[in-house]
Amino acid sequence: MNVNLRESKNGIIVTAYVRPNAKKNSISFGETIEIETTEPAEQNKANSMAIALISKRLRVPKSSVQIVRGSRSKLKEILLVGVTKQQMSQIDRSQNHD
Repeated sequence: MNVNLRESKNGIIVTAYVRPNAKKNSISFGETIEIETTEPAEQNKANSMAIALISKRLRVPKSSVQIVRGSRSKLKEILLVGVTKQQMSQIDRSQNHD
């Protein structure tokens, strides 16, 4: 797991790149979390799908995934409330999937 992350008092903050209007929904982990969503970048639809994909992949509630910077940009900083570095390190990059 090479995700660039930093700790905060509420959890960890990760960098994510969101690509709206993709052919399929997918998420992969590298230095950033790369998210492709079929949703358009309008009316917060792509952001909502990005949050849903992250919460599903990390098995945390959607309420634990918050965009803290970049809500109107493809590059975002996302707070994962209650998630630790150790939990993130347990994610196997070879299992990148939808």
